[in-house]
Amino acid sequence: SHYGSSMNTPLTLSQDALRAALDRVHDPASGEGLVSAGYLASLDLSPDGKVIATLEAPPGIAPRLAKARQE
Repeated sequence: SHYGSSMNTPLTLSQDALRAALDRVHDPASGEGLVSAGYLASLDLSPDGKVIATLEAPPGIAPRLAKARQE
């Protein structure tokens, strides 16, 4: 995992903070956060500071998650 850079600054994001932010994005149908709903497959931070989140969801719900993607 790239997470946990040796360059610790006040702007460094923790994995918990990233998960919490993703969980504030809700599945429009169930109202659950993406993490609580079990959609988060992996979470990483690139060396240049980009968050890389891989979401996996059951087939057939992609259309309803399209709205959440815009959030």
